[in-house]
Amino acid sequence: MNWDAGRFWLDLIAMAVAGGAATYTWITNHDRATATEVRSLDIRLTRIEERVNSAPGHDDLGRIYERVNNLGEGLEGLRGELKGIAHQLGMLVQHMLNGGGK
Repeated sequence: MNWDAGRFWLDLIAMAVAGGAATYTWITNHDRATATEVRSLDIRLTRIEERVNSAPGHDDLGRIYERVNNLGEGLEGLRGELKGIAHQLGMLVQHMLNGGGK
């Protein structure tokens, strides 16, 4: 038997086994998250949970909605009063233009 040929085939088999092991390791581990990634995601999740917990709830939004409605009603009242004032001012200007007050 030729020793060089035997050594060649043995080296080739060893390289194939090593390559197969490397490929198997990569396939099984490429989806796993590292500890740093897990910590980073945990921190982000904690921040999101804190924001969600401090956000206004259903009752809070109901009170805000009620206050906005009250504000709208108040503005409608002011609008009516301003229309009346504008009308009176127009009447005064018309009176002054007609020579009233002399």
